[in-house]
Amino acid sequence: LDATAEPVIGRIEFGPQTAIDPRIIFDISPSQTEAFGMGEGCAGFVNVSQPDLVINALEGLPQLMVYAVGDNDGTLIIAGPDGRLYCNDDFEQLNPGVMIPNPMPGDYAVFVGTYSGNGGMATLGVTIANPQWVMDREH
Repeated sequence: LDATAEPVIGRIEFGPQTAIDPRIIFDISPSQTEAFGMGEGCAGFVNVSQPDLVINALEGLPQLMVYAVGDNDGTLIIAGPDGRLYCNDDFEQLNPGVMIPNPMPGDYAVFVGTYSGNGGMATLGVTIANPQWVMDREH
């Protein structure tokens, strides 16, 4: 995974004072690169050349919840600022989610894939509370 590459969507800052949880509609790139075996819980296929989003987690977050809702069975890999990988396939039905308690401040590179490698439309969300497991449909 190239966690230092320029992200496809962009960079966001997220901290305890963030008023509105970010939700971003985007297209997951099709991929033939297997995520299986990259780390505990990693599954599916993901584009490893660049993250979809980089979240700059600010000091003082009680937890960081990153999740995706999509047309296809999604997967998530998040590379933390310490190099640790956080992976998930089916947190809520076929939707992936990663919850990091007391995250260290720094950049979290988010790679979104699909279990089949087909890609598809998705909504990526960031919160400290409960995820909105709803797909947004407007680009």
